[in-house]
Amino acid sequence: MSPRCAGRCKPSSCPVKKSLVATERDEKHRHKFRKLVQVLDLRHGIFVDERGRNLALTRRYGRAAPGARVQDSVPSDQGGNVSTIGALDLKGSRTGLSVPGAIDGETMVFFVEELLAPTLKRGDLVFMDNCPIHKLDESADLVDARGAGVVFLPSYSPDLKPIEHCWSKVKARLRALKPRTPADLLEALIDAFATVTGHDIRGLVPSLRVPGRIHLKIAISPPA
Repeated sequence: MSPRCAGRCKPSSCPVKKSLVATERDEKHRHKFRKLVQVLDLRHGIFVDERGRNLALTRRYGRAAPGARVQDSVPSDQGGNVSTIGALDLKGSRTGLSVPGAIDGETMVFFVEELLAPTLKRGDLVFMDNCPIHKLDESADLVDARGAGVVFLPSYSPDLKPIEHCWSKVKARLRALKPRTPADLLEALIDAFATVTGHDIRGLVPSLRVPGRIHLKIAISPPA
């Protein structure tokens, strides 16, 4: 029930916030993917994704006296983005990489070759978004060489990967830390990833009960 209603309307007519999804979603493809996942051993799954962050993060809510505004400040110059690639499995973290700017194909191949591939074992399954920088032949060959495979998610389906939900917790921690320099942001990313626990992963994949806490080791490339 919406707080605005305060019990004054019927549940069927109570206004609620919309959950928006891309009109380009292919529901048939998503259904096939869900059926595929049911027969895969997700204990061998590794979920890869990337996100960008800037220097203007802060908490969106604060406390104030009734009728008073909550004042805060953020830099008008948000600085260049720092992008992070993360790889999580159902037991914890595999690896990660933070770099200034956006993630391009060259950076992705470096991540796979130097950081991800050495952690892979025969039978592992690497889940990635269905986007061009993830579908480079060089990356696929590096994964294949380890006896592992790549599974691409349906387009416009971030809800189908556990790591997507972990980013929200990471972002909440970054908002609390409020890093204001590139160096502080890189350090804050390490702190933020440490807040993601094994309990979080178990909640995202209820069919598995895997103990442990996530400790993400991020290889840091300092800003130029």
